[in-house]
Amino acid sequence: IQTNRLTVAGATTLSGPLTSSSSLDITGASTFSGPVSIGSLSVGNLTLNGTLKLSQHVQTGGSSPSRSTGSAVGSGGTSSVSGSDTAGTVNINVGSSPGTGCFVTVYFAKSYSSTPHVSVTPVGSYAGSLEYYINRSASSFSICTDSPAAAGHSFSFDYIIID
Repeated sequence: IQTNRLTVAGATTLSGPLTSSSSLDITGASTFSGPVSIGSLSVGNLTLNGTLKLSQHVQTGGSSPSRSTGSAVGSGGTSSVSGSDTAGTVNINVGSSPGTGCFVTVYFAKSYSSTPHVSVTPVGSYAGSLEYYINRSASSFSICTDSPAAAGHSFSFDYIIID
């Protein structure tokens, strides 16, 4: 059968492969009882009612968050952030006369609907020796300290955010 448009009003069973050389639009609920192979899938929202198993790496995307450098970096200290709202790295360069407080505040490009779970991991032995804590909200997180870092040191923290 060759047709420009086919509308089926009732239940339909296809026993062989279905190949579409253009798009396939499905409106309404659909059930697939066997394996489905897809080269690329773009989804607006995805709800899973079972276990998610990944056999490859997880890559996140999205806009980069912004940041503000806090007083704990001291005079002339700097900070930078690379990554996304989901995962990334914060780099801190301590200037002279560092104090207590926050090294950096990272502002999400898109705020979460509630305060997310924020996991921060020090990179390297110097960052690992720092006494640090985090503050978090739906729009940002901060990496802070009650014990000043040594002047002139540079260190990093990796972060992962899960809502």
